[in-house]
Amino acid sequence: MKMPIEWHEKNLRCQRDSLSQGKQRFEAPRMSLESQEQEIYFLEEQIQEAKRRGKDGFDAERFLWKRGT
Repeated sequence: MKMPIEWHEKNLRCQRDSLSQGKQRFEAPRMSLESQEQEIYFLEEQIQEAKRRGKDGFDAERFLWKRGT
């Protein structure tokens, strides 16, 4: 069925809006997973460095954190 250009333009805007909303719904969990992954990598680094230094424990909130960051 033939539709006016304005109808197609409105349809295009709706599709773009829907795509944008879909991307936003998936962005938050993706960022959360990336953050969790970085925390795991840093904890692994802390553990390895503590072992290398011969420590028997460390404060994860302070060990290897650079001052001023």
